[in-house]
Formats: sequence, C-alpha cells, structure tokens
Amino acid sequence: MSDPRDRFIREAQVQRGLVELLELFGWTVWLIGQRDARGTQTPGVSDILATHPQCGILFVEAKRTVGGRQSLVQKGFQRSIEAAGGTYILAASVEALRTELEHRRRHARAAR
Repeated sequence: MSDPRDRFIREAQVQRGLVELLELFGWTVWLIGQRDARGTQTPGVSDILATHPQCGILFVEAKRTVGGRQSLVQKGFQRSIEAAGGTYILAASVEALRTELEHRRRHARAAR
C-alpha cells in the first residue's frame, strides 16, 4: 500500500534521490534535463545517464511516485535503448532503483 503523502512528491525530488543513490553505488551520473536543453534535446531522452566501470551504462527516467506516466516518445526511446542492448529503467522511487542496482551488482560480480 502506498503512502498517501506520495502524491505530493514531485518528479524533481524523485530524480534527486535517484542521483544520490546512483552515486552511492559508484555510478558516474549525468543529468539530461529538458529545461536546460533550450530546445536542442530530442524529446523522449531519459532524465539520467549513468556509467559504472563494472556494470556498464544505464538510462534512467524519473517519474513521480503517484501519477507519473511515460509519454509515447519516452516509450520509443526506451525501446530504442533496449533494442541496442542497453539498460533503461523507469523509476518512480529510490527503492525501485535500489532493487535494480543490487540486481545488476550481483550479476556483475557473478560475471567476474
């Protein structure tokens, strides 16, 4: 059951938490902000690009915990990344991303 306060959480707050977690797990993070792109960024590109020496490259789209939805162009970007063998995560919470990162970390260790 979700916390009723989740409806007040903005996407920017989710994104800050995701970045903090990625950095804690050793990822190098780049924010790909639509507001800062000044009209030069292709619509649909994920909010976060992260790289890790053992785990590879990761594209993360942040969404509000309640009410956040992927647009059609974002879904198209996700399909493109996954078709190229990349990893794309749609994350509405730090906990969801943590689960995925722990999964990737275990697989990276097993592959060594």
